[in-house]
Amino acid sequence: MCCGSSTAVHAEGNKAKEVKSPQGVPFLVPRQTIVETQGQSQTRDYFFSPSLVSAGGVLVFFAESHINDTNLHEEHASVAYADVVAGYVDSAKSWSSFVDEVSANKWKVHSVFNRVIQVGHASRAIYPTVIAKGNKVFLLAGGYYLKSDPSSKQRIEVSRGFDLLVGEATQDKVIQWSEPTSLLPKIEPSAKQGGLDQFVSAGGSGVVMEDGTLVFPMVARRERNHFVMIIYSKDDGKNWLLPLGMLPAECTDPLIVEWEKGQLLMIADFMFGRRVYESRDMGATWTEAVGTLTRVQSMFFPRSWRIAERVESITTATIAGKKVMLYTQKGLPPGEKTRATALYLWVADNSRTFH
Repeated sequence: MCCGSSTAVHAEGNKAKEVKSPQGVPFLVPRQTIVETQGQSQTRDYFFSPSLVSAGGVLVFFAESHINDTNLHEEHASVAYADVVAGYVDSAKSWSSFVDEVSANKWKVHSVFNRVIQVGHASRAIYPTVIAKGNKVFLLAGGYYLKSDPSSKQRIEVSRGFDLLVGEATQDKVIQWSEPTSLLPKIEPSAKQGGLDQFVSAGGSGVVMEDGTLVFPMVARRERNHFVMIIYSKDDGKNWLLPLGMLPAECTDPLIVEWEKGQLLMIADFMFGRRVYESRDMGATWTEAVGTLTRVQSMFFPRSWRIAERVESITTATIAGKKVMLYTQKGLPPGEKTRATALYLWVADNSRTFH
Protein backbone atom coordinates (compact mmCIF):
# COMPACT_ATOMS: atom_id res chain seq x y z
CA MET A 1 0.00 0.00 0.00
CA CYS A 2 1.55 3.26 -1.08
CA CYS A 3 0.76 6.63 -2.56
CA GLY A 4 2.71 9.33 -4.32
CA SER A 5 3.22 11.24 -7.54
CA SER A 6 5.38 10.62 -10.58
CA THR A 7 9.05 9.91 -10.00
CA ALA A 8 12.18 8.83 -11.84
CA VAL A 9 12.59 5.06 -12.22
CA HIS A 10 15.93 3.70 -13.35
CA ALA A 11 18.60 1.04 -12.94
CA GLU A 12 21.53 2.09 -10.78
CA GLY A 13 24.27 3.45 -13.01
CA ASN A 14 22.00 3.78 -16.03
CA LYS A 15 20.25 6.79 -17.47
CA ALA A 16 17.05 7.71 -15.67
CA LYS A 17 13.70 7.33 -17.34
CA GLU A 18 10.66 9.32 -16.36
CA VAL A 19 7.54 7.25 -15.79
CA LYS A 20 4.25 8.06 -14.13
CA SER A 21 3.34 6.16 -11.00
CA PRO A 22 -0.10 4.55 -10.60
CA GLN A 23 -2.77 6.79 -9.13
CA GLY A 24 -2.96 6.53 -5.36
CA VAL A 25 -6.23 6.53 -3.44
CA PRO A 26 -6.59 7.25 0.31
CA PHE A 27 -8.84 4.42 1.51
CA LEU A 28 -8.23 4.62 5.28
CA VAL A 29 -9.07 8.22 6.07
CA PRO A 30 -9.22 9.51 9.67
CA ARG A 31 -12.71 10.65 10.74
CA GLN A 32 -14.13 9.62 7.37
CA THR A 33 -13.72 5.92 6.55
CA ILE A 34 -16.65 3.97 8.00
CA VAL A 35 -15.80 1.21 10.48
CA GLU A 36 -18.48 -1.41 11.17
CA THR A 37 -18.26 -2.40 14.84
CA GLN A 38 -20.86 -4.76 16.33
CA GLY A 39 -23.57 -3.48 14.02
CA GLN A 40 -22.67 0.18 14.48
CA SER A 41 -21.08 2.50 11.93
CA GLN A 42 -18.25 4.57 13.37
CA THR A 43 -15.14 6.45 12.29
CA ARG A 44 -11.64 6.48 13.76
CA ASP A 45 -9.27 9.29 14.69
CA TYR A 46 -6.34 7.68 12.91
CA PHE A 47 -5.01 4.44 11.40
CA PHE A 48 -1.62 2.86 11.97
CA SER A 49 0.48 -0.18 10.94
CA PRO A 50 -1.22 -1.08 7.62
CA SER A 51 -0.74 -4.35 5.73
CA LEU A 52 -2.20 -6.11 2.70
CA VAL A 53 -2.70 -9.78 1.75
CA SER A 54 -4.62 -11.74 -0.88
CA ALA A 55 -6.55 -14.93 -0.06
CA GLY A 56 -9.14 -16.81 -2.10
CA GLY A 57 -9.68 -13.96 -4.53
CA VAL A 58 -10.06 -11.38 -1.76
CA LEU A 59 -7.68 -8.49 -1.18
CA VAL A 60 -7.65 -7.78 2.55
CA PHE A 61 -6.44 -4.46 3.98
CA PHE A 62 -5.53 -4.40 7.68
CA ALA A 63 -4.70 -1.58 10.07
CA GLU A 64 -4.61 -0.71 13.72
CA SER A 65 -7.28 1.95 14.31
CA HIS A 66 -7.50 4.40 17.21
CA ILE A 67 -10.16 6.42 18.96
CA ASN A 68 -8.85 9.32 21.02
CA ASP A 69 -9.98 9.69 24.62
CA THR A 70 -12.22 12.70 23.96
CA ASN A 71 -14.32 10.88 21.37
CA LEU A 72 -15.50 8.11 23.66
CA HIS A 73 -18.75 8.01 25.62
CA GLU A 74 -18.71 10.24 28.68
CA GLU A 75 -18.62 7.20 30.98
CA HIS A 76 -15.37 6.12 29.30
CA ALA A 77 -13.90 9.58 28.83
CA SER A 78 -10.51 8.55 30.25
CA VAL A 79 -10.20 5.44 28.07
CA ALA A 80 -8.13 5.21 24.87
CA TYR A 81 -9.19 2.49 22.44
CA ALA A 82 -7.45 0.68 19.59
CA ASP A 83 -8.67 -2.26 17.53
CA VAL A 84 -7.72 -4.12 14.35
CA VAL A 85 -9.82 -3.35 11.28
CA ALA A 86 -10.00 -5.13 7.92
CA GLY A 87 -11.40 -4.09 4.56
CA TYR A 88 -12.24 -6.46 1.72
CA VAL A 89 -12.00 -6.05 -2.05
CA ASP A 90 -13.00 -8.63 -4.67
CA SER A 91 -9.79 -9.00 -6.69
CA ALA A 92 -11.85 -9.73 -9.82
CA LYS A 93 -13.27 -6.20 -9.76
CA SER A 94 -11.56 -3.38 -11.60
CA TRP A 95 -9.33 -0.93 -9.76
CA SER A 96 -11.40 1.98 -11.06
CA SER A 97 -14.59 0.59 -9.51
CA PHE A 98 -12.83 0.30 -6.15
CA VAL A 99 -11.55 3.88 -6.45
CA ASP A 100 -15.09 5.08 -7.24
CA GLU A 101 -16.47 3.25 -4.20
CA VAL A 102 -13.83 4.71 -1.91
CA SER A 103 -14.19 8.21 -3.36
CA ALA A 104 -17.93 8.09 -2.66
CA ASN A 105 -17.18 6.95 0.92
CA LYS A 106 -19.23 3.76 0.35
CA TRP A 107 -16.39 1.35 1.09
CA LYS A 108 -16.39 0.14 4.69
CA VAL A 109 -13.92 -1.66 6.90
CA HIS A 110 -14.77 -3.97 9.78
CA SER A 111 -13.49 -4.27 13.33
CA VAL A 112 -12.18 -7.85 13.42
CA PHE A 113 -10.27 -7.91 16.72
CA ASN A 114 -10.65 -5.82 19.85
CA ARG A 115 -10.36 -6.17 23.57
CA VAL A 116 -13.50 -5.53 25.64
CA ILE A 117 -13.71 -2.02 27.06
CA GLN A 118 -13.88 -1.82 30.84
CA VAL A 119 -14.68 1.35 32.74
CA GLY A 120 -11.45 3.09 33.71
CA HIS A 121 -9.34 0.95 31.40
CA ALA A 122 -7.51 1.70 28.16
CA SER A 123 -8.08 -1.19 25.77
CA ARG A 124 -5.70 -1.64 22.85
CA ALA A 125 -5.21 -4.28 20.18
CA ILE A 126 -1.95 -3.45 18.44
CA TYR A 127 0.42 -4.27 15.56
CA PRO A 128 -1.67 -6.59 13.38
CA THR A 129 0.65 -8.99 11.54
CA VAL A 130 -0.80 -11.10 8.74
CA ILE A 131 -0.09 -14.12 6.54
CA ALA A 132 -2.20 -15.47 3.66
CA LYS A 133 -2.05 -19.13 2.63
CA GLY A 134 -4.54 -20.45 0.10
CA ASN A 135 -8.03 -19.35 1.17
CA LYS A 136 -6.95 -18.64 4.74
CA VAL A 137 -5.66 -15.54 6.50
CA PHE A 138 -3.71 -15.75 9.75
CA LEU A 139 -3.80 -12.63 11.92
CA LEU A 140 -1.49 -12.21 14.91
CA ALA A 141 -2.15 -9.27 17.22
CA GLY A 142 -0.85 -8.06 20.53
CA GLY A 143 -2.96 -6.22 23.05
CA TYR A 144 -3.11 -4.90 26.57
CA TYR A 145 -5.22 -3.17 29.21
CA LEU A 146 -4.11 -0.08 31.09
CA LYS A 147 -6.01 0.81 34.25
CA SER A 148 -6.22 4.36 35.58
CA ASP A 149 -4.66 4.84 39.01
CA PRO A 150 -6.39 7.81 40.72
CA SER A 151 -3.61 8.26 43.30
CA SER A 152 -0.78 8.66 40.78
CA LYS A 153 -2.96 9.86 37.89
CA GLN A 154 -1.08 7.34 35.74
CA ARG A 155 -2.20 4.30 33.79
CA ILE A 156 -0.95 0.94 35.05
CA GLU A 157 -0.70 -2.11 32.83
CA VAL A 158 -2.89 -4.90 34.18
CA SER A 159 -2.81 -7.55 31.44
CA ARG A 160 -1.44 -8.42 28.00
CA GLY A 161 -2.61 -10.59 25.14
CA PHE A 162 -0.95 -12.38 22.24
CA ASP A 163 -3.71 -13.74 20.04
CA LEU A 164 -4.15 -15.55 16.72
CA LEU A 165 -7.23 -15.29 14.52
CA VAL A 166 -7.76 -17.48 11.45
CA GLY A 167 -10.06 -16.31 8.69
CA GLU A 168 -11.27 -17.96 5.50
CA ALA A 169 -12.44 -16.37 2.25
CA THR A 170 -16.12 -16.90 1.44
CA GLN A 171 -18.07 -16.89 -1.82
CA ASP A 172 -19.23 -13.37 -0.93
CA LYS A 173 -15.58 -12.24 -1.14
CA VAL A 174 -15.21 -11.39 2.54
CA ILE A 175 -13.28 -13.12 5.30
CA GLN A 176 -15.09 -15.20 7.93
CA TRP A 177 -13.12 -15.06 11.18
CA SER A 178 -12.71 -17.60 13.96
CA GLU A 179 -12.63 -16.68 17.62
CA PRO A 180 -9.19 -15.48 18.80
CA THR A 181 -6.87 -18.02 20.40
CA SER A 182 -4.15 -17.04 22.85
CA LEU A 183 -0.71 -18.31 21.83
CA LEU A 184 0.80 -17.70 25.25
CA PRO A 185 0.10 -21.25 26.55
CA LYS A 186 1.65 -22.75 23.40
CA ILE A 187 4.96 -20.92 23.78
CA GLU A 188 5.16 -20.80 27.58
CA PRO A 189 7.83 -23.54 27.99
CA SER A 190 10.23 -21.88 25.54
CA ALA A 191 9.45 -18.45 26.98
CA LYS A 192 10.38 -19.58 30.50
CA GLN A 193 13.55 -21.21 29.22
CA GLY A 194 14.60 -17.97 27.55
CA GLY A 195 13.49 -15.69 30.39
CA LEU A 196 11.04 -13.93 28.05
CA ASP A 197 7.73 -12.17 28.61
CA GLN A 198 5.56 -9.36 27.19
CA PHE A 199 5.14 -10.75 23.69
CA VAL A 200 3.77 -8.55 20.93
CA SER A 201 3.35 -8.95 17.19
CA ALA A 202 5.69 -6.87 15.04
CA GLY A 203 3.18 -5.45 12.54
CA GLY A 204 3.13 -5.77 8.77
CA SER A 205 3.34 -9.24 7.23
CA GLY A 206 4.76 -12.63 8.02
CA VAL A 207 5.83 -15.16 5.42
CA VAL A 208 4.83 -18.58 4.07
CA MET A 209 8.02 -20.53 3.40
CA GLU A 210 8.48 -22.89 0.45
CA ASP A 211 7.68 -25.89 2.66
CA GLY A 212 4.45 -24.25 3.88
CA THR A 213 5.74 -23.11 7.27
CA LEU A 214 4.05 -19.98 8.64
CA VAL A 215 6.49 -17.46 10.15
CA PHE A 216 5.60 -14.31 12.09
CA PRO A 217 8.08 -11.65 13.25
CA MET A 218 7.49 -10.61 16.85
CA VAL A 219 9.02 -8.81 19.82
CA ALA A 220 9.60 -10.14 23.34
CA ARG A 221 11.04 -8.68 26.51
CA ARG A 222 13.95 -10.08 28.49
CA GLU A 223 14.66 -8.14 31.67
CA ARG A 224 14.60 -4.48 30.53
CA ASN A 225 15.34 -5.03 26.84
CA HIS A 226 13.09 -5.89 23.93
CA PHE A 227 14.25 -8.30 21.22
CA VAL A 228 13.04 -9.11 17.71
CA MET A 229 12.36 -12.83 17.22
CA ILE A 230 10.11 -15.14 15.21
CA ILE A 231 7.35 -17.61 15.98
CA TYR A 232 6.44 -20.33 13.47
CA SER A 233 4.02 -23.18 12.73
CA LYS A 234 4.57 -26.22 10.50
CA ASP A 235 0.97 -27.47 10.73
CA ASP A 236 -1.10 -24.48 9.54
CA GLY A 237 -1.42 -22.84 12.92
CA LYS A 238 -2.33 -25.78 15.15
CA ASN A 239 0.96 -25.64 17.05
CA TRP A 240 3.51 -22.86 17.37
CA LEU A 241 7.23 -22.93 18.14
CA LEU A 242 9.27 -20.12 19.69
CA PRO A 243 12.98 -20.41 18.79
CA LEU A 244 15.23 -18.50 21.17
CA GLY A 245 17.46 -16.79 18.61
CA MET A 246 17.03 -13.03 18.52
CA LEU A 247 18.35 -9.86 16.92
CA PRO A 248 20.40 -7.39 19.01
CA ALA A 249 18.42 -5.38 21.53
CA GLU A 250 18.67 -2.11 19.60
CA CYS A 251 16.81 -3.53 16.57
CA THR A 252 13.14 -2.69 15.95
CA ASP A 253 10.47 -2.72 13.22
CA PRO A 254 11.43 -5.99 11.48
CA LEU A 255 10.53 -7.02 7.92
CA ILE A 256 10.90 -10.68 6.95
CA VAL A 257 11.17 -12.77 3.75
CA GLU A 258 12.44 -16.18 2.70
CA TRP A 259 15.14 -15.77 0.05
CA GLU A 260 16.86 -19.07 -0.66
CA LYS A 261 15.00 -22.19 0.48
CA GLY A 262 15.14 -22.27 4.27
CA GLN A 263 16.94 -18.91 4.47
CA LEU A 264 15.05 -16.23 6.38
CA LEU A 265 16.12 -12.62 5.92
CA MET A 266 15.12 -9.97 8.44
CA ILE A 267 15.59 -6.24 7.88
CA ALA A 268 15.40 -4.20 11.08
CA ASP A 269 15.88 -0.62 12.21
CA PHE A 270 18.64 0.29 14.59
CA MET A 271 19.78 3.64 15.97
CA PHE A 272 21.47 4.98 12.84
CA GLY A 273 19.94 3.05 9.96
CA ARG A 274 19.04 -0.49 9.01
CA ARG A 275 20.68 -3.90 9.22
CA VAL A 276 19.99 -7.19 7.45
CA TYR A 277 20.14 -10.48 9.37
CA GLU A 278 19.75 -14.06 8.22
CA SER A 279 18.83 -17.40 9.78
CA ARG A 280 19.16 -20.84 8.21
CA ASP A 281 17.99 -22.79 11.27
CA MET A 282 14.44 -21.46 11.71
CA GLY A 283 15.37 -18.63 14.03
CA ALA A 284 17.58 -20.57 16.46
CA THR A 285 20.42 -18.21 15.52
CA TRP A 286 20.67 -14.94 13.60
CA THR A 287 23.78 -13.44 12.00
CA GLU A 288 24.26 -10.14 10.24
CA ALA A 289 24.06 -10.71 6.47
CA VAL A 290 26.94 -8.52 5.34
CA GLY A 291 26.76 -7.86 1.61
CA THR A 292 23.06 -8.77 1.35
CA LEU A 293 20.74 -5.97 0.22
CA THR A 294 23.49 -3.43 0.82
CA ARG A 295 21.31 -0.66 -0.61
CA VAL A 296 19.05 -0.75 2.46
CA GLN A 297 21.90 -0.56 4.98
CA SER A 298 22.15 3.21 4.95
CA MET A 299 23.54 5.38 7.74
CA PHE A 300 23.30 9.13 8.09
CA PHE A 301 24.81 11.63 10.57
CA PRO A 302 23.53 13.68 12.21
CA ARG A 303 19.92 12.46 12.20
CA SER A 304 18.60 15.97 12.84
CA TRP A 305 19.89 17.02 9.41
CA ARG A 306 18.42 14.29 7.30
CA ILE A 307 15.51 11.90 7.71
CA ALA A 308 16.88 8.38 7.22
CA GLU A 309 15.84 6.45 4.15
CA ARG A 310 13.61 3.64 5.46
CA VAL A 311 12.52 0.35 3.95
CA GLU A 312 8.74 0.33 4.32
CA SER A 313 7.91 -3.17 3.02
CA ILE A 314 9.52 -6.17 1.32
CA THR A 315 8.38 -9.29 -0.53
CA THR A 316 9.65 -11.79 -3.08
CA ALA A 317 8.40 -12.51 -6.58
CA THR A 318 9.36 -14.44 -9.70
CA ILE A 319 9.59 -12.21 -12.78
CA ALA A 320 10.48 -13.71 -16.17
CA GLY A 321 11.71 -16.83 -14.40
CA LYS A 322 13.99 -14.88 -12.07
CA LYS A 323 13.40 -14.73 -8.31
CA VAL A 324 13.74 -11.19 -7.00
CA MET A 325 13.04 -9.15 -3.90
CA LEU A 326 10.75 -6.15 -4.19
CA TYR A 327 10.91 -3.49 -1.52
CA THR A 328 9.73 0.07 -1.04
CA GLN A 329 12.11 2.61 0.46
CA LYS A 330 11.93 6.29 1.17
CA GLY A 331 14.56 8.40 -0.54
CA LEU A 332 15.43 11.94 -1.52
CA PRO A 333 13.30 13.31 -4.37
CA PRO A 334 15.06 15.33 -7.10
CA GLY A 335 16.27 18.66 -5.70
CA GLU A 336 15.79 17.66 -2.05
CA LYS A 337 18.85 17.47 0.22
CA THR A 338 17.54 16.88 3.72
CA ARG A 339 14.23 14.97 3.81
CA ALA A 340 13.62 11.51 2.35
CA THR A 341 9.98 12.05 1.32
CA ALA A 342 9.81 10.16 -2.00
CA LEU A 343 8.77 6.50 -2.02
CA TYR A 344 10.65 4.26 -4.47
CA LEU A 345 10.07 0.66 -5.54
CA TRP A 346 13.32 -1.33 -5.70
CA VAL A 347 14.00 -4.69 -7.37
CA ALA A 348 17.01 -6.77 -6.26
CA ASP A 349 18.37 -10.21 -7.09
CA ASN A 350 21.18 -9.88 -4.52
CA SER A 351 23.72 -8.99 -7.20
CA ARG A 352 21.97 -6.06 -8.85
CA THR A 353 19.52 -3.45 -7.59
CA PHE A 354 17.10 -1.38 -9.68
CA HIS A 355 14.58 1.33 -8.82
